[in-house]
Amino acid sequence: MFDIKFEWIEYLSRNISELEQSDVFNASSVLKEIYNYTKKYSPIITTDVGEHQILAAKTFKTHSSKNFLTSGGFGAMGYGLPASIGAYIAKPNSLIMNITGDGSFQMNMQELGTCAEYNIPVKIARLSQTFGAGVEKNDNRVFAQFVKSVINKGDI
Repeated sequence: MFDIKFEWIEYLSRNISELEQSDVFNASSVLKEIYNYTKKYSPIITTDVGEHQILAAKTFKTHSSKNFLTSGGFGAMGYGLPASIGAYIAKPNSLIMNITGDGSFQMNMQELGTCAEYNIPVKIARLSQTFGAGVEKNDNRVFAQFVKSVINKGDI
């Protein structure tokens, strides 16, 4: 249905060490590449709340407000994946993409079971960011402290 070429995945696999050391391999540049590969399909983009939401809103140029589904300023982590499932049910012939972050993905990753059970082909771009970075910055600013658990960022 969607003729998306994946040469860039092979390129990333071959050059991952070099790219991790460069300024080219960051969330913004990755989203720009995804946008360039998918814009001809007018994808429906879903996102949660966080830095990835801001980057997705700046990067993806949509032709309709119905093609960018987000919780807006209401701070609903985990909104993106269920919204993408709903978008697929409403428009099953559209390319549906969920742009999400670490924390937001953890809120509703169990919904991958729903996608598998009902063959819902949602594409997910999970940006590896510091879990709860926005919450941490705000708590440090307001309360001058932040309590957190450090998540092992090794291979999972």
